[in-house]
Amino acid sequence: GEPTTLLLKPGQTLALPDNRGTVSLDSVVRWSGLVVRHDPGRLPVLISAISVLVGLVLMLAVRRRRVFVRVVDGPGGSDEGGGRHTGLEVAGLVKGSDPGLQALVERLGAEIVERSNSAVGTNPDQHTAPDTSKGN
Repeated sequence: GEPTTLLLKPGQTLALPDNRGTVSLDSVVRWSGLVVRHDPGRLPVLISAISVLVGLVLMLAVRRRRVFVRVVDGPGGSDEGGGRHTGLEVAGLVKGSDPGLQALVERLGAEIVERSNSAVGTNPDQHTAPDTSKGN
C-alpha cells in the first residue's frame, strides 16, 4: 500500500517486495524538446493596448462640451430681399457642470464675428449683395 522508490540502471531487473513481480529497465531513450516561437503581432497589440488606455484616461479627464453655431437671417436677410445672412446663434451644451462654458461660448461668438468682419471688410455694417446671376 505504501509507495516505493526504486533506483535502476539500464539493463537491471529488481524484484518487488512481497513477491509481487519484477521490474526491469531495458533502455533509456534520450530526447529533448525545443520550442521556437515567433509572434509578429506582439508589438501591434502592445501599441493598441496603450492607445486604448490613453483614450480611456483622456475620456475621463477631458470635459465633454458641445458647441452649436447657427447662421440665421437677420435684418436685411433673404426674407426682406436685402442681403446675406447676418444673424448668428451660438449655444453650448455640457455633460455635468462646467463653469467655463459661458466664457467659451461668448469667446467663440466674438471670434466668429471678428473673422467674418475681417473677411467682408473693416465696417461691421457693410453687407455685400448676393450674386443673382444664373451663370458661373
